[in-house]
Amino acid sequence: SKKTNEDVIFFKDHFVLVSKTNVYLSDLTAAGAITVGVLNDELSNISSNLTKYSNIEYKTYDSMEELEEAFSKDTISYMIISLYENKRSYLS
Repeated sequence: SKKTNEDVIFFKDHFVLVSKTNVYLSDLTAAGAITVGVLNDELSNISSNLTKYSNIEYKTYDSMEELEEAFSKDTISYMIISLYENKRSYLS
């Protein structure tokens, strides 16, 4: 559903791009062609906000466990995850 003037937002999540390398990207095009892992239920939200980046290929996963496994096995080089839900795991 769409937000109306009568809606109140109590919480807004942010997503972060996680990599195993310690690299700063000011623009995602600087990364070249990349494959990014995302959760199936977050793909629409993430991809709709990154439409200007044609260098991103999305690989979807049904669970965080599957996404983490693919990341740990280097099936994907990057993953986009919820900052709020995962800050203790990856952002310490």
